[in-house]
Amino acid sequence: MGNKWIVPYGLYRVHGYINAPLAKRSGATKADVELLWDALKQMWHYDKSTARPEMSARRLVVVQHSGPMRSANAPDLSEIVTVERATDPKSPARQWSDYRVSIHREKLPKDVEVLPLL
Repeated sequence: MGNKWIVPYGLYRVHGYINAPLAKRSGATKADVELLWDALKQMWHYDKSTARPEMSARRLVVVQHSGPMRSANAPDLSEIVTVERATDPKSPARQWSDYRVSIHREKLPKDVEVLPLL
């Protein structure tokens, strides 16, 4: 019989960006952005398979600038949300509770807010 490697539990972190000037030029509206947030929250709900039967979005944290131009650099903003092991990192993660997600509001630049949507 063949061998299959199994990862007991995987956690993916994804960064995405909306370029406000380009979005405005393309005609994107606030309703379109809300639809994007809803799609990101629900994207795995109807896509079950044997390869990823329990894949789901666990957190959606939006960092929003007060104006159309960025008021902080993307690398600085990515440090606002951290993911750490809540259990012994030497043993394999087996569930969501093996991780701790923290939002460091004290690192927020002025004119930037955090919206935890999920």
